[in-house]
Amino acid sequence: MIRAKENRNSVVEYGFTQQKVIGRVNEPGKNYDKMKAIIIKLNDEGMDNRTDIIRLLSTLLSTTESVEKRKEILENDFHISMTEEIEEGLQDMCNYSAAVQNYGERIGELRGAEKAILEAIKNLKETMKWSTKQAMDAMKLSSEAQEKYEKLV
Repeated sequence: MIRAKENRNSVVEYGFTQQKVIGRVNEPGKNYDKMKAIIIKLNDEGMDNRTDIIRLLSTLLSTTESVEKRKEILENDFHISMTEEIEEGLQDMCNYSAAVQNYGERIGELRGAEKAILEAIKNLKETMKWSTKQAMDAMKLSSEAQEKYEKLV
């Protein structure tokens, strides 16, 4: 199994091929070979990467480097003049990467909280010899939450 750490700072392209499932379709490749999926996996270490596109994208989407530092790198290393329009675009990219990071953190927090609640329910059932309902009532979970956790326990 390939680990996430080994996949970082990479660009992979996937293409579509024809696979006949039913019938005698003989579609020319030109009708479907234009579709591609490109997956770009970055992290902040990519800012020091030797591949220009990885360095550029990692700089634009960094979640740890300041806007000023990124502007400096873009000007000095990539010779991109910081016009007002480009600066606004960079600010948008910075806001976007921060939003993506915040979203990921929030999802992680929710999953962690859900796991903790499930663990607490199981512990109460085991130590107190309670039913799932009794454990959830003792935890003062809402009826909506109880429906959710009833299915997960």
